[in-house]
Amino acid sequence: MESRSMSGITIKLERPYVEELLKRYEDLIGKDFPGYRNHIYRTITYAMHFLGNAEEHQRLVETAFVYHDIAL
Repeated sequence: MESRSMSGITIKLERPYVEELLKRYEDLIGKDFPGYRNHIYRTITYAMHFLGNAEEHQRLVETAFVYHDIAL
């Protein structure tokens, strides 16, 4: 899994579980999909940073952020 570190913040560029959840909504979200996906990755990055990158919270955080704005 590719990741980068910036100022102590780990940025994961691949999140398989996020991709699995999102793929079923790609057609529905349409042209806004890339922006929504990027927004999810940014918010997960910060949430995980503030949680100390605790792996036990990763799946819950990823799930929450995939669905947090999907109705928009």
